[in-house]
Amino acid sequence: MNLKYYWWVFPKAIPEDFCDKIIEEASKQKKQVAKIGDEGTKVIDNKKVRNSNIVWLTDGWIYEKIGPFIDAANKNASWNFNYFKTESMQFTIYNKEQHYDWHQDSFPVYSNINQPELFGLTRKVSAVVQLTDGKKFKGGDLVFDTRMYNPEKRDMHSAEVCLEARQKGTIVVFPSFLWHKVTPVTKGNRNTLVVWNCGYPFA
Repeated sequence: MNLKYYWWVFPKAIPEDFCDKIIEEASKQKKQVAKIGDEGTKVIDNKKVRNSNIVWLTDGWIYEKIGPFIDAANKNASWNFNYFKTESMQFTIYNKEQHYDWHQDSFPVYSNINQPELFGLTRKVSAVVQLTDGKKFKGGDLVFDTRMYNPEKRDMHSAEVCLEARQKGTIVVFPSFLWHKVTPVTKGNRNTLVVWNCGYPFA
């Protein structure tokens, strides 16, 4: 799919105290090891591909703040994707040496009976909210690659680092099918909130 804009950035859109409040809320929950696997297949722990910890959040007050930015990006970037369901939000913790290699957020369709409210839907739009000040960690860059073929052939020469994504409170919105990665954190830790909006599969 050819797009004029592959991602849309809202620099420092969320106040710092709101970011801190999300971190505080997530700190009350039990952390899980982040795993990989297409929906409907066996989910596995593969730290060579994905090494981070996560907490699931469903707080409405969080999405009420972030949702309008996702809608605005969908319109401003002229994607005009049709979505109507939001998944649980994923608070992600990247400590030193943790990362997430090349991946897409979307897959053909949800079929997992454990998530009946998402049955028949697919992720359309993803949003990453930066909760940590980029000056407090090194590495941990959000990187995009607009090519859509074999991820094993990807390299940093064909990819673009989203530098704005290091600013605390910044929201980066992009189509869920876009290839992206988070480079290893080399110092400090990086906290983000990831939101996915779902709709019927693309025709």
